[in-house]
Amino acid sequence: MSYCRKKGRGKALTALALALTLLTGCAGATVRETFSPPLVTPTAEPTAEPTPSPKPTPSPTPGPTPEPEITAQDLIEQYFRDKKLRDDQIFVGYYNTGTGEEAYVNGDTYREAASMYKVALCMYWTEKIGRGELEWDQLMNGYRLNFSVEQTLVNSNNDTAGSLWSAIGSYKEYRRAMIPFYGGVPEEEEAAFCKSSAVTPRQMIHVLKMLYEDPDRYPRVLEFMLRASPNQYLRYKEAQPWAVAQKYGYFEGVVNICGIVYTEEPFLLVVMTKYVGKYQVYMSELCRLLGDYTEGRLPEAGDADTE
Repeated sequence: MSYCRKKGRGKALTALALALTLLTGCAGATVRETFSPPLVTPTAEPTAEPTPSPKPTPSPTPGPTPEPEITAQDLIEQYFRDKKLRDDQIFVGYYNTGTGEEAYVNGDTYREAASMYKVALCMYWTEKIGRGELEWDQLMNGYRLNFSVEQTLVNSNNDTAGSLWSAIGSYKEYRRAMIPFYGGVPEEEEAAFCKSSAVTPRQMIHVLKMLYEDPDRYPRVLEFMLRASPNQYLRYKEAQPWAVAQKYGYFEGVVNICGIVYTEEPFLLVVMTKYVGKYQVYMSELCRLLGDYTEGRLPEAGDADTE
């Protein structure tokens, strides 16, 4: 009896446990089926502001076109056109000692130097005096050096000039001794150079440049050239206000002039003419024109007219 009760009670407990298990499983299933994850509000991405389009840069308003800078070469060539000169009639060399500007017409073409050769010749001898190798009162082929140099440069005396170049040696030896003053001569041209008496405008500019840059090396040469040919050539009719150290050359239709013109920044000028009637007019007008240009001004029309 008691065994049966125990057995019946055990079945009841087992049934109750099964019921509870089923009930729990159903409840869990219900919970799982009805569970919903929490709603997540999506974070809005930041709205990018549109990049502004670049504003076009306004084009600058074009101003007046600047006039091209006038050079010494321009002035010389314009002068030739105005005077209806041919470039085989007049050769020109110009050098500005302040800026180094150069201008040439037939600058490397040889033409008879005439008495312009006397500048380099006197520089040769006065350099020796400056170095103490010779004295001013030394006799040279019958003339004292001070007399020969003065007469050669101031009065273009051919006798004293002849005594100076012949004291060097033969004519070829004299010409060869002059080559350094002319800035050198190509080897293939040296033989012809030593036989002739011709020079180029560029070579004469080189002579003047050596003299201007180191006058103490050639004592008294500038002093004598400043006294030469007053009221003539570059100083014709005193058409310009500057002091000029000059040396002319004249030979069978050839008339030349070379000089240092003492503007605020001095310039060097060489003008070589052949069979030109009004050569002094052209020389002095070019001097005035280039002098005004060197001092930073352009002359008014007719300013340089010396006729």
